[in-house]
Amino acid sequence: MPISEPTGQSLSQFAELGIAFLLSAVIGLEREIRHKSAGLRTYTVVGTAVALFLLISKYGFTNVLVTDRIVLDARRQHLQFWLR
Repeated sequence: MPISEPTGQSLSQFAELGIAFLLSAVIGLEREIRHKSAGLRTYTVVGTAVALFLLISKYGFTNVLVTDRIVLDARRQHLQFWLR
């Protein structure tokens, strides 16, 4: 079964990041209106950073995927290094 390589750095990834920004800002604005401790700025920064981290995790390691070969996943190898 061939592995299809996802394409990165296209308009869909920027759109996903923009949607994450807007939704995080809406949640932050709601908390700001209710005078909660973490507000608009905090939720916007954290939500956008998490979305960026997930997009990098999804599209940033495509060079280790090779058709008809088993290659270590760099994310798991890095995680195992830090868990020792």
